[in-house]
Amino acid sequence: MEGKTPETGREGETDLASSCRKALEGLLRDIHAPVTLREVWPRLEADPLYREAKKRWTTLTVSQRGRVWEDLCRKMERVAYDTRPYCLRCGECCRRGSPTLVGEDLPILKQGKISRLELLTLRQGEIGFSNEQGEPVLLQEERIKIREKPGTRECLFYEAAVRGCRIYDDRPFQCRLQECWNPDRFRELSLQRFLTRKDLLGPDDPLWPIIETHERRCAIPPLLEALNRRRRGLAGAEEILREAQRFDEETRRRLQEEYGIQPIFQLFLIGRPLKEVLLAQTFPAGEDSPQPMDLKKEKKEKGLGS
Repeated sequence: MEGKTPETGREGETDLASSCRKALEGLLRDIHAPVTLREVWPRLEADPLYREAKKRWTTLTVSQRGRVWEDLCRKMERVAYDTRPYCLRCGECCRRGSPTLVGEDLPILKQGKISRLELLTLRQGEIGFSNEQGEPVLLQEERIKIREKPGTRECLFYEAAVRGCRIYDDRPFQCRLQECWNPDRFRELSLQRFLTRKDLLGPDDPLWPIIETHERRCAIPPLLEALNRRRRGLAGAEEILREAQRFDEETRRRLQEEYGIQPIFQLFLIGRPLKEVLLAQTFPAGEDSPQPMDLKKEKKEKGLGS
């Protein structure tokens, strides 16, 4: 939960109450709580943490107010989440991005509940969406996801008309963890090992040499550096990018012509077309680029998703 620390002044106590009301109301709206702010506000107002903060607010330093506000935000989250400890089938988590697959998902993959045609590989260096951080990140490791509907972040299996999942009984581990009223549980995902293509294909698969060659010649991190060099007008960068894109297109043609593998299945084997990947890495002037994901920190705190 984010929010600007309320200012202190002659109306300091009023500012704190107003900020808390606004933040709590936003939380209730975001999780589709079945209650109104008016119904839950008395609980926060009676809480010792809020009462003490309100009493001392105008006397606190800036840093002290910041710490108290963080504590209040956590308290408001708890108050909001306690109003609905169950799923409303609102579909919000399904629309925000598809799940990333982990070791716990191997059984449903082996049983064919989810086919490789329905998967997408996000390669090292691509942009992913972190549900935990709520923002884009640069992936430092490969991820396997369920594909999303074209032009959206909505999971392929989500049926908006009935607000349901086509594979609900066999949904992935991440989906079982996602409880918008209890985000702390989502951190359990960090204890899991994320699946890679090798987990699903095996090192002896006849397609593996093609995948390895493509990964080596179209590796994204060096191409990101080439993009940066091209922006600075340095020589040689354009040639590197063109050669990688040419090889990517050639590999895709080969997979289709020699092996009969259609583009939809190629999304799992070698990821998205390199042209799309690099286009996503080109940010408008003044726009912040996604930050690299710290995997060690991620394992402690933990998709995107999408």
